[in-house]
Amino acid sequence: AVGTVTSLWIRRPPAAQPDLRFRLSSLAVPPDTRAMLRHDRPLLMALLASCMFWLVSGIAIQAVNSLGLVQLQLGELRTSLMTASIGLGIAVGAVIAGRLSHGRADFRLVRIGLWGIVLWLLVMSVSLPGGRHLLGFAGSFPVLILLGVSAGFFAIPVQVFLQTRPPDEQKGRMIAVMNQANFLAILISGMLYSVFDRMIVALDWPRSPVFAMMAVLLLPVAWLYRPRHDADSPSTVVNSA
Repeated sequence: AVGTVTSLWIRRPPAAQPDLRFRLSSLAVPPDTRAMLRHDRPLLMALLASCMFWLVSGIAIQAVNSLGLVQLQLGELRTSLMTASIGLGIAVGAVIAGRLSHGRADFRLVRIGLWGIVLWLLVMSVSLPGGRHLLGFAGSFPVLILLGVSAGFFAIPVQVFLQTRPPDEQKGRMIAVMNQANFLAILISGMLYSVFDRMIVALDWPRSPVFAMMAVLLLPVAWLYRPRHDADSPSTVVNSA
């Protein structure tokens, strides 16, 4: 209800292309949007990085629930508090990233956020001999908050870039494609977590190594995704529509 009420204050901009007709290709990726992504490598790389982020995010929620309920033997309430601490960190990180970005996609924050996510995932993955988690319930809170802050540092500049980089007539379609791709990544995360879960059960490991598996997934992105700080400059945008 609160979200519905606050949405009434959202500014209603005019349609970018009011005469644009619906086509079946609009249900997936329109041809002109595909052409734009083929010719605009920074935009394509940002989209793929966003997908990997949401893939790992989808696994992370399930991993925290599994850690709390199975390994730490917590109840649902305290496990939910652990999950909520990530959201708190994301909110803090998003505000800080927004302030530091000054309305632009600051990819220095993206790099800091990526390596921060990898670091805190690795910290969360450590268990002691006998299966006892290194951090426990209380120790996990600050680490999960820092994990969320790092996620906010990554997500906000990438989202800004994906929404501002395309030409005006492509912005709406690019946002739609971004949402489709991220949703697909979240769907895949469920299947991937199932694979990780079966692996851990088969090896008789505690639940925390799932966090290390997530770090391994994200490590190539942290290592290879190095966009220029000025990549969002209007002069670099390719209008392929």
